[in-house]
Amino acid sequence: MLEPLGITPAAESVYLALLRAPCAGVADLVRAVRAEENTVREALTELTAMGLLRASWREPGVLRPVDPEIGLGALVAREQAEVARRQSLVEEGRAAVARVLAGQVEFRDEGEVECVDGLDAVRARHKELAAESREEILAFDPAPGDHPGGVRVRQVHLDGVRANAAAWALVRGLAENGVEVRTAMSLPVRMSVFDGRRAVVPQAGGALVLSGQGVVTALVTLFEHVWREATPVDVTRTTASGAPTLQQRELLRLWARGATDEKAARQLGVSPRTVRRLSGDLMTRLGAASRFQAGAKALERGWLAAADLA
Repeated sequence: MLEPLGITPAAESVYLALLRAPCAGVADLVRAVRAEENTVREALTELTAMGLLRASWREPGVLRPVDPEIGLGALVAREQAEVARRQSLVEEGRAAVARVLAGQVEFRDEGEVECVDGLDAVRARHKELAAESREEILAFDPAPGDHPGGVRVRQVHLDGVRANAAAWALVRGLAENGVEVRTAMSLPVRMSVFDGRRAVVPQAGGALVLSGQGVVTALVTLFEHVWREATPVDVTRTTASGAPTLQQRELLRLWARGATDEKAARQLGVSPRTVRRLSGDLMTRLGAASRFQAGAKALERGWLAAADLA
């Protein structure tokens, strides 16, 4: 129940036992939670580090549980701050891509950009670059394709694939076949990078194959930046009870910036129908009659920060 806040099941059991019996000692807790003494002591250390237990001022050396409204509230606030930090990192990455792509004309003049027209031609070029790779292939939201043996492959997909059974089965299949896969709330751009030397960035009706050292290095840096914050496939994205999901929070942020349902769907990697369902749920939970009112109420509840409106 409290795992989304970083609390292990053993520590949760001990904390709940202490809330029921604040004066319980280690021996009492061992009996109450039916665990080994070492497990209980480790849980007490964990709870103390998380601020859920404090030393009694009346009985030195004795630990007492912190009021859950205060202790757990602080953990929820910490998680919300972490979500905001991750979103800030994604925005920084998006800005970095904008700066890179803004310099495409300069790269083209230097002969460092190859324009590939047509989806079939893009797939063929992608396959060629993959076959030539000897070290590593990096990708944001890649299309399905073969992966050469002996090459490390890392991919980041949108969190939306977790809600689509067929897409999620494909992603998990990749992971089971040696591809390192993670998911993120949003991605700054679709791209693939081959051995840190060439990058494919889709554009309308085709793609650009970039080979300039500066631009490819920037895209690799961007990938590593997003990869560190992304969630591995074997971890479920969850949220604290009562708070919006990460997907709903991202939708609120997109609303605040004037995104239409179609644009929000593209950013979240879901269908417009799913966006409408999420929208209806948010409006109901917030008791709002319009998106403007929903945004105001989301700010009041701390679901949005002032920075999200910029």
